[in-house]
Amino acid sequence: MSISKKSLGRRAAAVSMSLVAAASLAGCSGSSSSSSSPSSGSASASAYSTVEDCTGAGQVWLVVSDDEGRVMANQCVGTPENGTAALESAGLAIGRDSSGQFICQIGDYPSECPTTYDKYWNYYHAEPSGTWIYSQEGADTFKPEAGWIEGWCYGSTCTPEGIEGDAAPQVSSAEPATGDASESPSAAEST
Repeated sequence: MSISKKSLGRRAAAVSMSLVAAASLAGCSGSSSSSSSPSSGSASASAYSTVEDCTGAGQVWLVVSDDEGRVMANQCVGTPENGTAALESAGLAIGRDSSGQFICQIGDYPSECPTTYDKYWNYYHAEPSGTWIYSQEGADTFKPEAGWIEGWCYGSTCTPEGIEGDAAPQVSSAEPATGDASESPSAAEST
């Protein structure tokens, strides 16, 4: 009986190892096929290195700049489900105010969420070569349009910076691309 227990134990171990190996191989083949799929979000987005290629493929370009002139993101982010997901696709950490409603930090900038909003994250959208449009909806609910650019900048009045060339959105001369500081968190509100 002791021989059959050993034999049974070895068989069970062999079956377990086979299942682990099969699961590992399935995981590898699943990850390589998802990264090469054109419909997957950020994995395929890395294939597009220009605004024109990204937006021309029906994906979303993201640019984020702070008030010190630093460009924190300037890349294709795939087809995110909302503005918040676009930031996350770029690998930017998001901080929220104490109520959890407003995005007050992007990429750990500023170092702490402000208690007053004389400066804040302004949220914009634009067609390539178009005009920046100040978002009238929060990043958690706004669905970025395929082939468009999402833009964020930090300041009391600002326009996202970092996109060069023909695809760079412009500021409308008829209506300045600035938010209203008294309503500042509304663009980043998560309702």
